[in-house]
Amino acid sequence: MSRRAFLLTVIVSVILLSSSIAVISSNPVDGSFVTSSWSGGLIIDHTTIDLNLIPSEYIEGAQDEVKIHYAHTSHGGQITEGLSRLEAVNATFDSSITSLSLPTDECALCIYDGNAPHTYITPDLYWQGTSATAITQNTINNNPTLTVSLWSWCTQVDGYDTAGIQEYLDTMTALEIANPGITFIYMTGNAQAEGSSGYNRWINNEMIRQYCLDNDKILFDFADLDCWSNGVQNTYAYDPGDGVLQIPSEHDDFTGDEAAHT
Repeated sequence: MSRRAFLLTVIVSVILLSSSIAVISSNPVDGSFVTSSWSGGLIIDHTTIDLNLIPSEYIEGAQDEVKIHYAHTSHGGQITEGLSRLEAVNATFDSSITSLSLPTDECALCIYDGNAPHTYITPDLYWQGTSATAITQNTINNNPTLTVSLWSWCTQVDGYDTAGIQEYLDTMTALEIANPGITFIYMTGNAQAEGSSGYNRWINNEMIRQYCLDNDKILFDFADLDCWSNGVQNTYAYDPGDGVLQIPSEHDDFTGDEAAHT
């Protein structure tokens, strides 16, 4: 398996077979899995990438009980592509992904891909504005067996100001309150940008991380995973005006465009 394909595998295993499984209790209540709270937040990053540490019963539990709504644009396609590659090399990680509908395959992780009627989900089609949240709420209402929902950034984090990031955080929290039976997974944006855009991206991702830690949220730290390979973090030097900083950025092993910009 190529290193790029390995990254896809890591991303998939972490977000869908670690975080999604971790957000359900291993002690069924009334025969079903229930969502759990995480004191201090649950951060999924480069320190949580070992597939061998996921118990088989958790994988089977996710395939039986977890039903995922996943909305994204191009970078987010790394996860769906990675799932297909992972299943191809290890049938244990069987998944079923369908555009604009929730599959019902047995013994497979079932994923609704998109946010009907849309398949390419920008912020204004998932969380940014009342029309966006109405679309997301409609998807949830029309698929009552869903247990998890998440949305992936593309490069928007590079250019957002603090108010824009706070709107994302506030809206995700509002969706949680409106849907107590759904576990919403937060995400950071990819770490491709450098220079001033990369600095802004880093500041914004740090804001998302801190919010998740302070408010007991579940975070898939896409940016952190993007920066690390084989135990080495990639950084670049940048001076915002008060001294040079080393800003984490996408590792060279993950550059290219083999699949969804990696």
